[in-house]
Amino acid sequence: MGAKLGGGGGGNKRGKHTPSTEPNVIPFIDILLVLLIIFMVAAPAPTVDVNIDLPPPTPPENQTQDAAKPVFLFIDGNGNLAINDVPIRNDQIQEELYKAIRAVNPSTPNPFDERVFVRGAFTLPFREVMKVMDQVMSAGYYKVGLVTEDVDAPVAP
Repeated sequence: MGAKLGGGGGGNKRGKHTPSTEPNVIPFIDILLVLLIIFMVAAPAPTVDVNIDLPPPTPPENQTQDAAKPVFLFIDGNGNLAINDVPIRNDQIQEELYKAIRAVNPSTPNPFDERVFVRGAFTLPFREVMKVMDQVMSAGYYKVGLVTEDVDAPVAP
């Protein structure tokens, strides 16, 4: 450490204050401990919480066959929108989704809690699909599903 204990008696004043050649590591350890605490506190901060509503691995036993039909929002290759095969404009998303959910499931207490499935054309860039999904979520529908197709699947005749 940094101190030298012991020493001989006598009248030699010069031997009492000789400098030590050992490095003093105590401040270094203190700094490392402070940095460790800072990193332990700051490490969980940048994590982002994304809630994902996954279906259960097995369907519930009390699920009935007359469940509400889903509402599909389709985007064709030109960026035109359609809800359940009814063409709409981009500025009509909120009203038309509300009407479509009420038409499919009139007994729902809150149409904004229903799931909306977005399906884009295969040739459409993904950023265009994300723009429409953002519009759907801005309209108040937060349960948005993305429908995909298997490209290698055989086409039914």
